[in-house]
Amino acid sequence: METLTKIIYGAVILLTVSCKKDDLPKATQEGKNIMAAKVNGKTWVKTACWSCIEGGSGLRANYANNILNIVAQQEKDSAKSSIEFLFSVDSPGRYLSTSGFNEINYLSKAGYYETTANTIGEINITKIDKTNKIISGTFSFTAENKDNPNDIITVTDGRFDVTYN
Repeated sequence: METLTKIIYGAVILLTVSCKKDDLPKATQEGKNIMAAKVNGKTWVKTACWSCIEGGSGLRANYANNILNIVAQQEKDSAKSSIEFLFSVDSPGRYLSTSGFNEINYLSKAGYYETTANTIGEINITKIDKTNKIISGTFSFTAENKDNPNDIITVTDGRFDVTYN
């Protein structure tokens, strides 16, 4: 019995040590003004900064006439990047970047990346609250560098929970 206890104890320690902490903010639906994702496996979280949009908040969200536009910026170690959505959405659900003018873009010092016919992006709207002006959801996409189509980024585990104008 003592050997079994040691094996179980060892397994618990191994699992605890090997679990990787998720450093993205939790997905919420409360208008917490978050936007985050993994860009090529690295954490990307919207940050406030001195020169960012919306008075330094680093986030702008507009939703009118069923057009959703979200722009979020990150400033980290003097490097700036942004993620932008432009989608026609009328209710919660899944929307692809390949339909209509729906698009997702990523801008960094490495270049301007966009979803195209060769790449795909999607957003999944989980909440639209028109009374409290909250829109929430998840997203993922691949995008190619406008100047070098062979340079592709992958964005996964995206989440946003924003109040909009």
